[in-house]
Amino acid sequence: MTLEGGTTSLKTPLEVAEKLHKHADMAMELLEILEANGNKEMEVTLHDIKTMASLGKYYAFKIAGSTQLALYRESKDKKYQEAAITELENALDAWKQYTKNGLEQNINPIWTNRVGYVDWVKTTEWVAQDIEIAKSG
Repeated sequence: MTLEGGTTSLKTPLEVAEKLHKHADMAMELLEILEANGNKEMEVTLHDIKTMASLGKYYAFKIAGSTQLALYRESKDKKYQEAAITELENALDAWKQYTKNGLEQNINPIWTNRVGYVDWVKTTEWVAQDIEIAKSG
């Protein structure tokens, strides 16, 4: 990214989304070659990595979708709205995969120290609403 009179190491939202995709994809590729060899703790850890990779994919699609929607709202160019809807539909699919993976080892809702209870099933409804928001512009 360049600014008037120079450059910056700051990333655009679409660059951040791309980086998240790459990291999540790399984690999933590595999981294909790593083995737990009967070690229960390693099995759980590898599954956690898989779960977090799917969360990374969700955020990558969500960031890209939100950015495309902002571009649509600014320009009124339908290509951005269509891109936003596609990205947010992919985000919903990634969220569902994250939830599926997470529920294989956790309870729902789950208590987290940072935000309290997280209800993956309820959140799925909110993730789906993002698509409707993009459709309405």
